[in-house]
Amino acid sequence: MERSGQVVATGVSASRPSARLLAVVIIGTIVLAGCHACSLPNSQSSSDSTACYSTRPSMFCDEGPPLAPFVYTAARPVPADEQGLATEREFEAVLAGWRQIEIGNAAALPAYQKGLARLLAQANRQGRLDPRGRLTIVTTQGVRVVPISYYGFAWKPSDFSQVLPATGFNDRDLEHYYHTPGVGMSLVAVRQAGCDETYFQQRQFFPVTAILRQSQDHAVLEFYNPLAFDSRPVGAATWPLDRDLTASIICMKQEAPRRYIEGFFDPGDTDMKPKLVLMEPYQPGKIPVVFVHGLGSSPQTWDDAVNRLRAQGDIYRQFQFWYFQYPTGGDLLESAASLREKLLVAREAFDPLHRDAALQRMVLVGHSLGGLVVQLQVSYSYDIFWQHAARQPLEAVRAAADVKEQLRASFYFDPSPLVKRVVFMATPHQGSSVARRLVGRAFSKLVHYSAEEEAKYRGLIDDNRDIFREFLQSKKPTAIDLLEPDNPLLKAMACMPISRCVRWHSIIGAQFTALDGEAADGIVRASSARLPGASSEFLVSARHARVNKVDTSVDELARILREHALASP
Repeated sequence: MERSGQVVATGVSASRPSARLLAVVIIGTIVLAGCHACSLPNSQSSSDSTACYSTRPSMFCDEGPPLAPFVYTAARPVPADEQGLATEREFEAVLAGWRQIEIGNAAALPAYQKGLARLLAQANRQGRLDPRGRLTIVTTQGVRVVPISYYGFAWKPSDFSQVLPATGFNDRDLEHYYHTPGVGMSLVAVRQAGCDETYFQQRQFFPVTAILRQSQDHAVLEFYNPLAFDSRPVGAATWPLDRDLTASIICMKQEAPRRYIEGFFDPGDTDMKPKLVLMEPYQPGKIPVVFVHGLGSSPQTWDDAVNRLRAQGDIYRQFQFWYFQYPTGGDLLESAASLREKLLVAREAFDPLHRDAALQRMVLVGHSLGGLVVQLQVSYSYDIFWQHAARQPLEAVRAAADVKEQLRASFYFDPSPLVKRVVFMATPHQGSSVARRLVGRAFSKLVHYSAEEEAKYRGLIDDNRDIFREFLQSKKPTAIDLLEPDNPLLKAMACMPISRCVRWHSIIGAQFTALDGEAADGIVRASSARLPGASSEFLVSARHARVNKVDTSVDELARILREHALASP
């Protein structure tokens, strides 16, 4: 079934590569990505009725400079003239404002929110805000400890190592800024990961709505997950929460290392080794959606999609978002084998007894080259791959046991038992003519494996020239080599059957028209982006680098996810 969509003008922010790659990246960006300047649209509302309105962030503290970050530090001596008085007055004023809100006085809300912002800033300066459990107020009558209660978070209280005010962020960093005004104050919480953690970046950011209120004879500071709550009972009425869903994504975007270009040219880069990254801790019952980025890209390419998807309450309640990071210039078969392994390892880590049915209903979403990584998760290789690469059986290869085992993992595999649906976005199933052009081949030559990898590969080939086919003997293949339409391994992929337990969908860029009249996205023709047997095809007027970002593509992905949630397990 084929449907078409209409897209709006979009904007994109560029990262800065290192100086040594600047000239190459500029040329590559122009030719391979087809970038051109676009204007950012005005704020728009989400297509889902449960989503937040898309507006600019509110700044309730409109007096004085923006607040400094609320960073908890260990208690330290505070000069006597700074202790107590200002914080105590602000504390009492905030609670008085809350009592007015409880009796339905909406006019008290702005003053309450300004006071709460000032209180938290003052407590931070005095070292008395610990987002892991308490707010300490020094009063003229002694110390008053205000406990913090947490609602709706997958994170533990100990994960709240820092909080920032969710104000003043540049809304040009993303297509939309999702914020709805209401009671409370929007914050961004920061979690500092341990050195030995497997599934999280060093710093994780997530949204928080803070409310300070009177509860009988004591005060309490409440932290709500605004992705899980959109309102709260206040007195006899129900009030909407202040919900900023985008500031935390902007923080992640700004924090992310800008080294993915090096990950393309240097597949051995330690920072770009294959890795499964979770946006939140594993949550039983939620279906994982695993995003796989394309050539010369990184997980941040999915920020617009995740920003739009998780603003839709029904999707957030039913799905959890994971990312697969890999060195895009390197051996695609090795990256695909790594993803197969890491998905299984993740299940054993999170659900060793295999009781969570949601972990066996994963959805994989791949953009461009990432779509080929996804295709290799749901296909039967049989011996098709190997026959296209070698003249003799794998057992005939003269190599160490670990090398043969690596070859076996790359060339022989069955579909992952955990994946039940995949979405291909601008995926070159039949390759791209750009890869065979001069610029594509030049970029392929710029990919450098480590000296150890090169020596290992050269030794394997030199010892087995009678076994491996000629196209593998000149050098270790790169991802761009695989994208050439006549590459034998790409042709082998077209012959491999996809599991009958899996449904797949295609989202195809169609902004341009080729000389023969065929739709294309500037890199991939529509005919190459099609995979026979798809449950749906969706054409979007978008260039290749934008197919996974524009609203119509993300809305189609949301439709597919809702269909998947309703389907029988």
